[in-house]
Amino acid sequence: LEGKVVVADMVETANHYVPELRAKGADIVVVVAHTGINASSYEAMMENSAWHLAKVQGVDALMLGHAHKNFPGDFPDLPEVDNQAGTLRGVPTVMPGYWGNHLGIIDLTLEQVGGKWQVKQSQASLRKIDSSEGSAVDQRVVDLVQADHDATNQWLDEPLGKITSSIHSFFALVQDDPSVQLVSDAQRRYAEQLQQDGLLKEPYPILSVAAPFRGGRNGINDFTYVAQGDISLRNVSDLYIYPNTLQVVEVNGATVKEWLEMSAGQFNQIDTGKKEVQWLVNEKFPTYNFDVIDGVNYEVDITQPARYSKEGLKVSDGQRISALTFNGQPMDPAQKFYVVTNNYRASGGGHFPGVDGSNIVHEDPSETREIIAQYLKAQSADNPGGFSPAANNNWHMKALPANVDVRLYSSPREEARQLAGADLEYKSTLPMDDAQHPGYAIFRLIRQ
Repeated sequence: LEGKVVVADMVETANHYVPELRAKGADIVVVVAHTGINASSYEAMMENSAWHLAKVQGVDALMLGHAHKNFPGDFPDLPEVDNQAGTLRGVPTVMPGYWGNHLGIIDLTLEQVGGKWQVKQSQASLRKIDSSEGSAVDQRVVDLVQADHDATNQWLDEPLGKITSSIHSFFALVQDDPSVQLVSDAQRRYAEQLQQDGLLKEPYPILSVAAPFRGGRNGINDFTYVAQGDISLRNVSDLYIYPNTLQVVEVNGATVKEWLEMSAGQFNQIDTGKKEVQWLVNEKFPTYNFDVIDGVNYEVDITQPARYSKEGLKVSDGQRISALTFNGQPMDPAQKFYVVTNNYRASGGGHFPGVDGSNIVHEDPSETREIIAQYLKAQSADNPGGFSPAANNNWHMKALPANVDVRLYSSPREEARQLAGADLEYKSTLPMDDAQHPGYAIFRLIRQ
């Protein structure tokens, strides 16, 4: 769409068009914005800019998405938020969760003043969707979509190949993981072919970046699990839930190091002097920003402070990434690499240092899901009996003293306990009525 579509900052765009809409006769203006809520100071093209959209003169209501959060509800500590009335800086606002789990409702009471309608009162709220068996359905809608629904399911279930070991993301935040590995391997193989075909001009080594999109943040079912046997396009959509496309950036070894330091913000700092339980995962840090870089080896020292905030601001001189090597040698900060990633990350999504869209060298039209499907078909052709998408363990947590009790939440499934490995010990499972982590299993990190 280059040369056909202009992408401008949404706050700047709203400041331009809302007055224009009103001048042309619009009495009520509702802004629908694919963005989240962040009360930090305004920056052009910022990712989560609803806070600033709410202050645009003439906006009567906001409908938001993108951040997989609930509004009203999930931002009780922000100033100028009224969770009872459902307003953000005085503007009625909804952000209805993720995957269709809530309906956002904005009721506006209008009155006519001088021939124009004005908002007199408002109430914004969320209604949780009842997806349980036996809940009411509209049979007319079911009848209309049934044939397409069945055909889609049949297409999704057609096997792409066979796997001889399971794929899961139960512990993707604490150890190298087969679900992330499969994505990374598929991207790397694709980029290597691009290089052979001359679409990547230099003979730089290729590294591959992938993150756990289903790391359990959105409930106990938010984990990938594919049992050994047939693997289908449905499983690919589970492994890679976003319609991202593949892109390649050119960086040096120093940027690789900072990229990993930013990613390591996923963890809370652990105090080896404490005897009480400490929780590993920083739940304010999105799991889709926990990038694993394949092609290098490294360890993560969670006793060090995070070097960057989740907004990409340097907050300390901490060095969580240690023993970073390439081909068995310490990383050369000046060495050039091609890093294959997705369009979100390459264009600056996630605020990773040195990755801002300026160093993209290849923008591929293929969706990453298509590339994974092609990889599975190729693996099936090379290995008719199936192949094992096992993690290669190119990264690990740095050992902790035996007396340190570090824990994390994961899936309560029996398969998770069986696949936990020697570095993790199952402790208990929380009840479904637990206020903060309903139904999650608790594991202790025992790497020493």
